Amino acid sequence: MYSLVDASLNTLHTIKWNICSDEKMSLLEKLGLVQGAKVSVIASYFGNVIVSVNGKRIAIEKDTAERVKV
Repeated sequence: MYSLVDASLNTLHTIKWNICSDEKMSLLEKLGLVQGAKVSVIASYFGNVIVSVNGKRIAIEKDTAERVKV
């Protein structure tokens, strides 16, 4: 298991769990980043990542991306 920051680009990953605060977890759930969701890291810039989930592209800051495990 590794974080979104360490995930390989353009490869489909499954979210195992995240350890974000309740506020951030609620936001991620609304965006579709829930346990079991399929995500693909499209780009990574200094730890910040852009992921594709459910046909949407979402930018995630480094601190949050490090807490989402795939």
